[in-house]
Amino acid sequence: MEYALYEIGSISKFVRLPQDNAAPDHTAIMNFRHLLEKNKFTRRLLKIGSL
Repeated sequence: MEYALYEIGSISKFVRLPQDNAAPDHTAIMNFRHLLEKNKFTRRLLKIGSL
């Protein structure tokens, strides 16, 4: 994901990553994912996405 944020323009544009800022590293991305899972937000997001 970290690589994709740097290398794939459509992804960095989608997440609104400013060109002059560094992308989040692996640890930050995984911490965010674990926070989502801990609070069961991933299920909610998937449910909303399938509407």
